[in-house]
Amino acid sequence: MAFMTTMGVTRNVFNTILQSGFKNDVERGHDSGRGRPRALSAMAHLGLTLHYLTSSMKQTTLCLIFGVTQGSVSTYLDCGLQALLMSVRMINSAFTISALR
Repeated sequence: MAFMTTMGVTRNVFNTILQSGFKNDVERGHDSGRGRPRALSAMAHLGLTLHYLTSSMKQTTLCLIFGVTQGSVSTYLDCGLQALLMSVRMINSAFTISALR
């Protein structure tokens, strides 16, 4: 959770994104049923994705911070960016529906 301060995201926003479907989308995207288990939890996966979007770090630096290989970072980012997009769309739809009521 310490990395949240560098991303400009509050704890509430982070948890809202995580609970809005990011966790489910990430687990669905990585659940192939074979191979090694995931190295990052959904929370760390979201942190990696947000870190990538809000910083100018190279992927090799993110590998060192999150303790995964460069190939894993690429895979996590592909899945994480798609899951984040779907979560933000879901949050936006929820706010639009509640504003119309």
